[in-house]
Amino acid sequence: MTITRDLIHRLPKVELHVHLDGCLRPATMLDLAREQGVPLPADEPEALARALYVRHATNLEEYLERYEITLSVMQTGAALERIAYEFLVDAAAENVRYVEVRYCPALHTPALSLTEAVEAPLAGLKRAEAETGAAARLIICGLRTLAPRVSLDLARLAAGYAGDGVGGFDLAGAERIGHGTRLAEDPALEAVVCERGIALESCITSNVHTGTVAGPSDHPLKRYLDGGCAISLNTDSRLMDGITLSDEYWLAHRALAPGPRRFLRQGRLHDGAGGGANPAAGDPARPRRGGDQLRARGPRSPLRPGRHQPSASTPPPAQPAHCPLYRE
Repeated sequence: MTITRDLIHRLPKVELHVHLDGCLRPATMLDLAREQGVPLPADEPEALARALYVRHATNLEEYLERYEITLSVMQTGAALERIAYEFLVDAAAENVRYVEVRYCPALHTPALSLTEAVEAPLAGLKRAEAETGAAARLIICGLRTLAPRVSLDLARLAAGYAGDGVGGFDLAGAERIGHGTRLAEDPALEAVVCERGIALESCITSNVHTGTVAGPSDHPLKRYLDGGCAISLNTDSRLMDGITLSDEYWLAHRALAPGPRRFLRQGRLHDGAGGGANPAAGDPARPRRGGDQLRARGPRSPLRPGRHQPSASTPPPAQPAHCPLYRE
């Protein structure tokens, strides 16, 4: 089989690691900025896209500074609903059939309550699911840079929404599992990850742009494939990295040459462009993750007062001093 850009675009795909606040349409950002009176670094979509694009960041902090800009227009429920809706519509347009999109609700407080910051994107995703047939789950992120009590509130929030559109909880930080770029430094841990089938969420372009790896050909993804690890390819941030998931697959094919059969198998793609599984219909090909994963851990733990709210005795989340974002 010959792998082409067109074939990759048409084949059904899965994405497991992508940040909602890294996937805004530039035109939408401009609309929201005008509505909310928020200044942006450019006033045309193309110019704004260039301003937010990161190619040679000197460090991770420089890369994450762009998120402060996107977050500035994501402080209303209407904005979060629109952004989530448009994200899934755009993903479905390149035949992404199932996606787990992550974000930290605490970064949308105090403008919104934690519950409002979850309900709004869920509404947008559900509307897009109905229109496109694609399936999506939210991953709620705790941040190691925030107070532990905030991440505990967020974990409870995720459990309260298990089965209602939230598929998991992520404590974002400098751990080795996730992107997996440093996993090769610990062969014993690498062996455990591979043996247990723990999926690595590779983001080649993002890892190059943040300087985590020198170039695509230096990425350890091929090593993990050769070792039998479970791999998914992901964009991480479509806006800041200027890519689609199809672009990421094409880059992996060109730079790492895993071979067509392995390429298709590891990407959970299926022969027959435009066919494949429908995750929303409970198809066997759907990754056994997300809401299923949370539900498998036990019955839903209602939060009080109100099923999805932290306790009234819990102080409100501490506000970030400077870009306390996803330091992975």
